[in-house]
Amino acid sequence: MFTNKKLLFKNKITCLTKNSKFFLLFFVFITNVNVGQVNLVLNPSFEQLDSCPNNYAYMDLAKYWTDLHPHPCSPIILNSCCTNTGYCGVPSYAGGGYYTYQWPRTGNGYIAMSVFSPPPLQYFTNYRFYSIGILSSVLINGKAYCGKFHVNLSNDSPYKINQFGLYFDNGAIIGAQTTCNTIPSVSPQVFNNPTVFLDDTLNWMKIEGIFIANGTETRVSIGNFKDDVSTIGIATGFPTTYIPAIYNLDDISLIPMDITAFAGNDVTICLSDTLNLGRPQEVGLECLWYTPSNSTPFSASSNFTFKPTQTGTFTFIQKMDNCQISFDTVTVTVIEDCNSLIEIPNVFTPNNDNTNDTWHFQLKNATQISYTIYNRWGLEIKSSQIQTQNFVKWDGYTTAGEPCTAGVYFYILQYTDANREIQKKNGYITLIK
Repeated sequence: MFTNKKLLFKNKITCLTKNSKFFLLFFVFITNVNVGQVNLVLNPSFEQLDSCPNNYAYMDLAKYWTDLHPHPCSPIILNSCCTNTGYCGVPSYAGGGYYTYQWPRTGNGYIAMSVFSPPPLQYFTNYRFYSIGILSSVLINGKAYCGKFHVNLSNDSPYKINQFGLYFDNGAIIGAQTTCNTIPSVSPQVFNNPTVFLDDTLNWMKIEGIFIANGTETRVSIGNFKDDVSTIGIATGFPTTYIPAIYNLDDISLIPMDITAFAGNDVTICLSDTLNLGRPQEVGLECLWYTPSNSTPFSASSNFTFKPTQTGTFTFIQKMDNCQISFDTVTVTVIEDCNSLIEIPNVFTPNNDNTNDTWHFQLKNATQISYTIYNRWGLEIKSSQIQTQNFVKWDGYTTAGEPCTAGVYFYILQYTDANREIQKKNGYITLIK
């Protein structure tokens, strides 16, 4: 049964990245802003479990997921943590009269589903498993979304079929679905091309599509929503005692179409520091990064970490499979010496003899420089903000233009270094006349 407890708020994207001139090999300097999760499907690859399975593990063991039909016609959780591999193991599973050998597409687990049975067998007519998951937020009316999931035909499934889909609604599909042979009278918004049979037992097959939300959708249901008559099933020839067609399923995603590529913020970085570019990794964001004049990607992730050797600009192209393409650029400026501060003098003699008349020093690769001078009683006598250059200089006069007497003064210096970090320094200056 579908419980309220499970309802608690419990793309292959291809990204091509090039830099304009340089191959930058890049420890850990993060430039990403807070780019939030874009996949709206919670627990999209069934990794979050209430407990590790040790027998037949049904759909409601996975957080934010449940089944439409009662046990035993519920999708089965398969996970590498399973202690009884004959019932719930990965990659090998041999329970319920059928056998499969498959590694998860990502993570440690996936689910197995019955999706078709040939007529005229009465018990198995329209025999179906359905998975129902929670979305992280209600969809927005009139907004376009890209839905995607991956399936794999079980090794000894007796049939391969041409129907599989995702259906999004507000939970109305949940109700009087009390038998294993009840098919919801709904039309999935995302489904495979019915002229293509899902017959790959080795690789994960991608199913994707775009749809416009009506603004009420909070859940996603997965399965074959066509009856046996409307589903074409072709015998595979695999010897088995199990009748229905069995598929494995992993990595479900739903991503708004207005999500744009994000390569990172423009950044200045010190030579030998490490930089991270791109988006946070998650299901539905699988990217490829390229260097100029090289057709082989050097990273197959939505982000990558490297050490820059020269200044360059990266272009990040995000392809949401067949849904959309967007791109972003980020300029990385490399500074060979990020040590902004040179030695600060502590004595000067403002007597107009053209020798050591000012307290002065230079800051390299620094911005937003300011300093304040205090006398021995803690009273501020001079303050300055340097806007146009990074040369600090005090001539021994107060802010009001009065000459200071000989003595010991205290300074506070603040600036932003090449790593965009605020630095504060302080010390004493002896003024001699």
